[in-house]
Amino acid sequence: MSQVSVKILQQDYVLSCPDGQEEALREAVAKANLAMLPLCESAKVRTREQAAVLAAVNFAFQNQALQKHIQQLPLQAQAMPFVPPAADNARLRALIERLDQALAAPAAQTNA
Repeated sequence: MSQVSVKILQQDYVLSCPDGQEEALREAVAKANLAMLPLCESAKVRTREQAAVLAAVNFAFQNQALQKHIQQLPLQAQAMPFVPPAADNARLRALIERLDQALAAPAAQTNA
């Protein structure tokens, strides 16, 4: 585990994260900071804690919407079969022909 020093709303924090994930954590902190700044500047939010709670709820709401979208993706993929572009289609046919020839060659050798 790594220790990463970050600043959120002008307050210093030391956070733990898995090794190799330091940059991802810094990006997440920057995103959280950007989400909380406008909340802190509004007259309705008086504390960092309120801004953090509202930002967390907003992130959870966005995450929930993304999860629902992801769950629907396989259904859309089943409804729409994959059709390769014409160039890929020709390459696939050529590859299948080569495979057929290669598979037929050992059978022809054993019959000879």
